[in-house]
Amino acid sequence: MAVRRLDDRFARIAPGPVDSRAYLLHYDNVTRGFGLRVTARLARSWVLNYTTRGGRERRYTIGSYPDWPCALARAEAQRLHRLIDVGQDPMEDRRQQRSAPTVGDLIDAYVEQHLPKKRASSAAEDRGLLSQWVISEFGQRKVGEIKRTDVERLHRQISTRTPTRANRVLALLSTLFSLAQRLEWRADNPCRGVGKNPEHGRERYLSGDETRRLVEVLATFPDRRAVAAVSLLMLTGSRRKEVLGAQWTEFDFERGIWTKPHVHTKGKLDHRVPLSAPTLAVLATIPREGAYLFPARQGVHRGSHIVQIDHAWRAIRTQAGLEGVRCHDLRHSFASELVSAGFGLPAIGKLLGHRQLSTTEKYAHLYDDVLRSAVDRVGATVVGAKPAAADDEVT
Repeated sequence: MAVRRLDDRFARIAPGPVDSRAYLLHYDNVTRGFGLRVTARLARSWVLNYTTRGGRERRYTIGSYPDWPCALARAEAQRLHRLIDVGQDPMEDRRQQRSAPTVGDLIDAYVEQHLPKKRASSAAEDRGLLSQWVISEFGQRKVGEIKRTDVERLHRQISTRTPTRANRVLALLSTLFSLAQRLEWRADNPCRGVGKNPEHGRERYLSGDETRRLVEVLATFPDRRAVAAVSLLMLTGSRRKEVLGAQWTEFDFERGIWTKPHVHTKGKLDHRVPLSAPTLAVLATIPREGAYLFPARQGVHRGSHIVQIDHAWRAIRTQAGLEGVRCHDLRHSFASELVSAGFGLPAIGKLLGHRQLSTTEKYAHLYDDVLRSAVDRVGATVVGAKPAAADDEVT
C-alpha cells in the first residue's frame, strides 16, 4: 500500500497488484483515509477508509477514475469526513438508501391496503391514474427522493391536456404520500402547497323541449335494452352504475320499492326509493335473463354492458339533438323537475341518495323560478285588490 500525495497523473499510471491479490491500494498522505484502488485488471476507483464512532472500520467507494477527477474525489472525501466527525456513517446511509422503498413499493402498499375498501369504479379509476401517470413518472424512484417540484412538474404536464385529471392525480399522490408518512417511509408530504387547477361544476338540465325530443327518440330507438336503461335514469334520478348494476332481488314490486345496496351507492349505505307507475312499466318491459337487469352478453366481461349502453346513449342523444349531454345530466334534470314541482331540498336529497343536505344545496338556485312565480302571484293579488268602499270604512 504505497503512500503519497495522490493526483490525476499518478492515478493514470498507478500499478495494480503483482501477486494473487484482487486489488492494490494507494493511500494519500494529505487527506486521511483517502486512497486509490487499482484492481488486477487495472480498474481504478477512489475510496475512503474510516472508523465509525462505534469502532467499526469501513471502506467507502467514492467513485471510479477518470469519471471522478482526483480533486473532486478528494473534496468528496473531505465532505464525508465532516459527516463522520458528527457521528454519521456514510456506508450505512448508502445501504439504507439502496434498500429504501420506491414509489412502486408505495403503490403496492396502497393497492393492498386501500383499494379493497373503495368502490369498484373508484378503484378502477385509481388504477388507471397510477398506471398512466404515477408509475411511469415516479415508479422506480425512492419515496424519500420525491420533492414538491417533482409533483408540480407532473401536475403542470398533465394540466396542459386535462386540467381536471391533473387535480385527480395530485389528490391521489397526496393520499399515497400520506400513507408513506403513516408507514414512516418519509416525514413530509411533497404534495402540500401544490396549487390545484380551478374547477367549475358542470350542471346541465334538459329543458321541456329537450325532454320531449329525447322521449320521442326513445320510443323508436331499436336497442330496447338501452332504452330501458336510459328511461330508468330519467325516471329515478339514479346514477348510471346503480342502474346498470341493479339486480332483480333489489326490487319489491308489490310495494313499489327499490333498495339499492351500499356496494353501488356513493354514500356506501343502502338506499330505498319509491318507484313510480311509469318506472314499474319500464321494468316490466325488461326480460329476465339472469340476476341482473342488464346482464353482460355471454362470454363477455361484466363491464362490457356499460360500454354498450354508452355507445347507445351517444346515438340516442345525437338523434335527439342533445350533443354533449351526459347520462349523469339526466340525474340533474330529475332534480330540476322535483324543484319545479315544489319539493324541498330534504326530499330531493332523500330521492337522490345524498347523505348530506349540503350536497343537495347545489340545486338551490333552481328555486329562483319557483320563488319568482310566488312573488309574482303575491304581486298580482296586491295589485288586483280593490280599495274598500267609503261606507265600508271604519270610523
